Amino acid sequence: MKNWLLPATALMNRLNYMQKFFLIGLLLVLPSGLFITLLIGNINKEIESLIKERQGLEYITGVSHFIEDLQLHRGMKNAYLHGDHSFDQQLTSKRVDIEKDIQQIRAMNQLYGEVLQPETRFNQMMDDWELIKDIKSVSDANLSFSIHSEIIAQSIALTEHVSSTSGLKTDRHNESYNLVDGLIGKLLVMLEHLGQTRGIASGIAADKQLGIDLKTQLTVLRGLIRSALDIVKGSLNIIYEEDPSLKQPIKRQMDAIEQGINQFIYWLDTEIMNANSLQISSPAIFEIGTSSIQMGFELQHTGIPIIDHLLQERIEAWVRQRMMFLAILTIACLVVAYLFLGLYRSVIHSVHALNDASSRLAEGDLTARVRLNSQDELLSVGTAYNHMAEAFESIWSERKAHEEQLKYRAYHDQLTGLPNRVNFQEQLNAHIGDSRRLDRMLAILFIDLDRFKIVNDTLGHKAGDLLLQTVAVRLSDEQFANCQLFRMGGDEFTAIIPFIESKEEAVSIAERMLTVLDQPITLDTYEMKASASIGISVYPSDGQTLQELLTNADMSMYVAKKQGSNGYQLYHPLLNEQAQRKQAMELELRMALERNEFSLYYQPRIQLLGGHYTTVEALIRWNHPELGLVAPAIFIPLAEETGLIKPIGEWVLRTACRQSNQWQSEGITDVNMAVNISGVQFQSDYFIQEIADILAESDFDPNKLEFELTESVVMVNVPQAISKMKQLRDQGIRISIDDFGTGFSSLSYLKYFPVDILKIDRSFVKDIPLAPKDTAITKTIIALARRLGLEVVAEGVETEEQMAFLKSRNCNEAQGYLLSKPLPALEMTALLKNHQLSVG
Repeated sequence: MKNWLLPATALMNRLNYMQKFFLIGLLLVLPSGLFITLLIGNINKEIESLIKERQGLEYITGVSHFIEDLQLHRGMKNAYLHGDHSFDQQLTSKRVDIEKDIQQIRAMNQLYGEVLQPETRFNQMMDDWELIKDIKSVSDANLSFSIHSEIIAQSIALTEHVSSTSGLKTDRHNESYNLVDGLIGKLLVMLEHLGQTRGIASGIAADKQLGIDLKTQLTVLRGLIRSALDIVKGSLNIIYEEDPSLKQPIKRQMDAIEQGINQFIYWLDTEIMNANSLQISSPAIFEIGTSSIQMGFELQHTGIPIIDHLLQERIEAWVRQRMMFLAILTIACLVVAYLFLGLYRSVIHSVHALNDASSRLAEGDLTARVRLNSQDELLSVGTAYNHMAEAFESIWSERKAHEEQLKYRAYHDQLTGLPNRVNFQEQLNAHIGDSRRLDRMLAILFIDLDRFKIVNDTLGHKAGDLLLQTVAVRLSDEQFANCQLFRMGGDEFTAIIPFIESKEEAVSIAERMLTVLDQPITLDTYEMKASASIGISVYPSDGQTLQELLTNADMSMYVAKKQGSNGYQLYHPLLNEQAQRKQAMELELRMALERNEFSLYYQPRIQLLGGHYTTVEALIRWNHPELGLVAPAIFIPLAEETGLIKPIGEWVLRTACRQSNQWQSEGITDVNMAVNISGVQFQSDYFIQEIADILAESDFDPNKLEFELTESVVMVNVPQAISKMKQLRDQGIRISIDDFGTGFSSLSYLKYFPVDILKIDRSFVKDIPLAPKDTAITKTIIALARRLGLEVVAEGVETEEQMAFLKSRNCNEAQGYLLSKPLPALEMTALLKNHQLSVG
């Protein structure tokens, strides 16, 4: 008898008390837990399935409203297009209803799209809906009716799809399944047959003509209505058998629908199909058909809440069942756990308390003490242990306090309390490692107080110390919480800014530091302002090591100090060389006009509707004898900074005018000249007079000239800009806003600007029609321009797809490499002449 217990006894002897109790508890909990987990999991699965069905039902309800409104819109529009304009206001109202339905469906797409997967079908429906909006001709009546019907067919298919993906069609509960099948699937098909019949009949009544094709179509639809009515009634009879309580509310409505359908077919037969002459009005036949259709949708609206209620009742039943299981499980677990823990505590409390306290003390917890409730020999052991721990804690605390004091002095500045140079080096090395590992940037600010020696020499070292302490306090303000500030010694401080996104972030902090230091400081009775010079270096671009970053920040600080007090300087390895290079480039730029190094290239614009070249844009190029072709992006900003842009701009205008005159003398008379005007030119007080002088000198017709101004240029001084543009317009010069949409927002002033053309920036054009945001912006700019009576030019057109899209949106003109790259004068002349020959 004892032998068969030996393995169990051997196992228990190898375990401590905690392990024994744990093993027994685990053997009790595992089977029970597994069973409950499976049970609750199945319940949750059922609840999730029913919730999904309710979501599908909600989605189908929204689509059903859309179908109902779209059917009405189809019939009204068919009658309208056939000549009955009494539906005009109703059509407008119904389009508003449809847009509301679409917004509701889009909102449900956001909520349930991942589960129900309706996006593909819905997007196709919306594409077709956009086509309907533009149909206004009677010749397109059949197309309008066809597209309406296609959208409705897609919508019904969408309800079938959602019924499938949500589980409504596969619901094992017969009552729910039959209701969904009868009141959603089959009823919608019958209502669509009725809707098509109503729409066709309304169009015939408006047109007062019944062709053989339409008569045949009405005959077929009448048969489909009868067949669909019988199918729906058959489905509803099954529902009555499943749940007799549903018969009274549903059958009464179904009888009324059948009576309405019979009445509609009677009027259809007598007043349209078999009438000698069509006397019935379009609104009359439309209203008769609408009555029966509306009752059909009312039946659906009655049935859907019934389905939803059935689903909700089933969810609540499963929830109650789950709560019951959880309550029973919780109570059982609590009772068992309480008794089990009581047993465990009574057996091993004393041993566990001694063991726990010893382990905590070994791990460094000097507050560990033993508290025993027993009155046996273990109480004496516990008391002796507590005396030993208290003595050890006293000795250790004294030693720890001394070590902390030494460490603080080694890593902190005694005057300001800031971390010192040693601390800085350790922290910077650590941050460099973090930045290298995470591929992030960090910045070093080397801060040197200006004129600190004067303060020390004139006011004494006490005032100097007070100044250093004040600076430390100000630079430790909470607005610099993302910085680590250090005192390196003397009047030098450093700051580490970890994980910056750009150098501009470090510059912003440096500017704020200078602003904070610029506030008055009272030293005893003397008030002064502190200022500093700050050098900035950034890892990894300005250095990979502590020494490199610190040296480069120090170098930048000295450059800032040379430039004047209270300033900062970003490190750049070519600071001196860069300044020399800039001076050399400025000298070359001044000589370029004299040496005739500039030339003009021309890029044409084409009229999208007729395909004619309308304008060429003059673009300056600088061909340096040694540097080669210098990009405009390099020399134009330098020219603006130095003021050389004024004579260069005048040269560009004179040259462009002479070239345009040359083209006109060669028979190229229908192409205008566009010239870019810089901000420096435009803001000159003599700009208008200078333009007039150049045009007079060139004997150039202002009506052939167009000036391109950027948004940022005209927004500098809006009243002055409006005045100058009006004076240019008075001379006959056309004005275009270049790179529209990329500069300052001028929408609020656009209506006041005397502008002729908006040029859509190439950044919006390059990804159309594939990029939704760029496409939407381009559409908006074109629509805005058309409403303001302005022409639109699209820049940077490089593909046929872009050209086709712009044509479809009625953009006026296009410019880009698809049409022609910028060409020198001779090549542009040949291009324009060949174009003239090709277009006759």
